[in-house]
Amino acid sequence: EAKEIQKTYAERHINRNARDDVFVVADFDGKAVSQLGISPISSEFAVFIFDGKGRLVRRWTDVPTSEMLVQALKEAR
Repeated sequence: EAKEIQKTYAERHINRNARDDVFVVADFDGKAVSQLGISPISSEFAVFIFDGKGRLVRRWTDVPTSEMLVQALKEAR
């Protein structure tokens, strides 16, 4: 995912590594997803963008476009 975002960063002259903006949480026991309001047995897909203080900036239940991701990441900085 970071490789795809990096292309958009380059197009928009954002001069940092996209990998520094992408994190994935492996939630094997459902504790993390429960805190985000999703049932651990749900098959719901979700993307969350948080700022550096842990505040929710954006949430999607479908795959966001790269433009949407870039905008949310800008807001999170």
